[in-house]
Amino acid sequence: MAPSTKIFSLEGRGLKLDTAADLEPHIASLRSSNDLEEVHILGNTLGVGACQLLGEVLATKKTLRVSPVGGSSRVAGTD
Repeated sequence: MAPSTKIFSLEGRGLKLDTAADLEPHIASLRSSNDLEEVHILGNTLGVGACQLLGEVLATKKTLRVSPVGGSSRVAGTD
């Protein structure tokens, strides 16, 4: 069964993505999805630059419904 294009997930990868450039290689499928409903990024650390890029991309997704960002995710610089 092919993975759903309605869900984008980086969940649990333990990535440290400080800048937009750090995030860019991970979001090609996110950019190309036209029917995205869920985004999962728990278990990673995102810096301000990565968050800004993620927000810009997510703002273009008109079918987005779920984007849990609590739990074990960290936004660097908010400690």
